[in-house]
Amino acid sequence: MQTVQTAYTELKNLGNGFKYSIVQINWWLLKYGDLYKSVSITFHKYCDACVERQSKDLPLDCLSKPSYCNKKSDYQAFIIFYDELDKATQLHKLETQCIKANDDFLLCFKEDLREWVIKHYELYEKLGIYFFSYLEFNSKDDKSLHIAEAPDKSFGVGIREEDFKSAIGFYEVYIDLYSNQKLYPEKIKEWDDLFSKIQFPKEDL
Repeated sequence: MQTVQTAYTELKNLGNGFKYSIVQINWWLLKYGDLYKSVSITFHKYCDACVERQSKDLPLDCLSKPSYCNKKSDYQAFIIFYDELDKATQLHKLETQCIKANDDFLLCFKEDLREWVIKHYELYEKLGIYFFSYLEFNSKDDKSLHIAEAPDKSFGVGIREEDFKSAIGFYEVYIDLYSNQKLYPEKIKEWDDLFSKIQFPKEDL
């Protein structure tokens, strides 16, 4: 557990006002990748006491959180935090595709915009809900994408907006053409039809 706390402390001290470059995040993920694997393996297996109880057909003791239990909340929090940062780095790998898409857009005439929207729908889908969430946390004066909170809430992690410049540009143009101007109505209808078939419990309505 001391090593997990060391990892948090190092990341906390690495940023400038808790704003980080994607290079810094990648470095931290690489440095603590082995720790992540070790914690994940430990968390996702039963401890010796539970294995013994299983062999005797006795109920497991995980819910009572005994001190010897492998499924510690601190381990789970570290796994979730690491995964959130990793999602951001995976998202950043789409920057090159976004640059190409933006270049295509600049060459489009008005009558070509629908074709552009259809052509780049897959890229928009890859950016997906994660990118939307990052932008939702981003204010006009805060030039970073807030992507995670440390488990103890002592600091947050924001990635410099400039590191996602092409993705932001692509997303803003695409969402306008797709959602506002509805240049790909058949795809919108496809999603509407899908959601209409989902049955929600009455208490959720």
